[in-house]
Amino acid sequence: MASGSETGTRTLAIGGTVVGAIGIGWFVLSHVVLGTPASDAVVEALGVMLALTVVASVIGAVVGSLRGNRRTEDADDPRAG
Repeated sequence: MASGSETGTRTLAIGGTVVGAIGIGWFVLSHVVLGTPASDAVVEALGVMLALTVVASVIGAVVGSLRGNRRTEDADDPRAG
């Protein structure tokens, strides 16, 4: 079974790869398909990657908060042996 540190590292690597792939896809779509100048396409792709990172951060904070609350409730429960 993977420890918490290994799971977090794996999640970070997969998330970073997905965000990077979407950024590259956005650049290709913007520059190659739509004919946007390369500098504009790069800035658009970086903006998309930043937005995805912020969304992932918010989701991670909410999920982490919910897990933390659950652990606290379990610790306070005398039946939780």
